[in-house]
Amino acid sequence: MNFSDDTIVAKIVVIVLTIAVAIFAVSSVHIGRTSRLDPIKQSVLAAHKPRVMEFFVAWVDPSYKYETIFDSLGGKYGREIDFQRLDAADPANAQLVKMLDINYPPTTCFFNRYGKLTMIVPGAMSAAQLEGYVTDLVARDRKSQQQEKM
Repeated sequence: MNFSDDTIVAKIVVIVLTIAVAIFAVSSVHIGRTSRLDPIKQSVLAAHKPRVMEFFVAWVDPSYKYETIFDSLGGKYGREIDFQRLDAADPANAQLVKMLDINYPPTTCFFNRYGKLTMIVPGAMSAAQLEGYVTDLVARDRKSQQQEKM
């Protein structure tokens, strides 16, 4: 092996180690978030259905407009999904806001029936967008229920 081969090997080792460190860092963040969400997971499991949580701030105009859309879908899909609206500025919700890293209300969080956070969508959505996410959540829930029965 000559000098250039040693240099190439050294560069490959550095790249592999960099990738390994990055993977570890990402998995640590995921594990940290997962354990932080245990109280929500337990609450969702107790409800026996998926949950959609919307974090709003009353003085933010998109939050006010989004309320109508969110409440309408809550009425339509409330038997299959637990809908919750939470004021992100209320100190009583501060722990949830921190756990979910809510920075830009309105923010909508989707949990499957097992309490797993499946998606966070910052910002207000149109009725069609939110309903698309909700119907997807309902379909996935029905599918998981069917698989459990098998």
